[in-house]
Amino acid sequence: MRGAPEQTADGNPISGVITSRWIPEKNDSGQLFGSVSLWLTPDFALGADYRPLVDKLSITSTWRILSGSPKSWKPSVILGTMADDFMIAGQQVESRAFFGTLSQSLPSIDALNMTPIPYAGAAYIDELDDVRPVGGITLRHKEFSLLIQ
Repeated sequence: MRGAPEQTADGNPISGVITSRWIPEKNDSGQLFGSVSLWLTPDFALGADYRPLVDKLSITSTWRILSGSPKSWKPSVILGTMADDFMIAGQQVESRAFFGTLSQSLPSIDALNMTPIPYAGAAYIDELDDVRPVGGITLRHKEFSLLIQ
C-alpha cells in the first residue's frame, strides 16, 4: 500500500509503504511480519519490520542509486538491507541481508492501468556467508502494487 505523498520543507515528496506477509509453513520468526517504510527522499527509504510472533523489530533501508524510466532502457539500480529468514540444511536461520537489484519499467498495460517492472539481482546473507539470486516482477497500479518473487 502506498501512502499519499506529502511534501518536505524543500518540496520533495514523502510517501510511505506498508507491507505484510503470512507464510504458514515458516517458523514463528518468518511466518508473520509487517513492515513500514518512509521514502525520506525520492531515492532513500528507511523503515522497520515487526515480527509479532517473536516480538522482534528490525531496521530496513533502500537506496535507489539510479532511477530508470519506461521511456528509455536505462534500468534502476537499487541497494538495500533487511532482516529475513533463510533455509540452511533444513533449518530456518534469521539473518541480516544486503541486496542489489536492477529493474526496468516496461510500457504500461492500458487495459489494467498497470505498469510491469521486472527485476533481478543478488542478496548477501550475513549469517550464511552466502550470495543468492533474487528476482521477480512488480505490477504497479496508481493505488497499489503487487510484488511477485
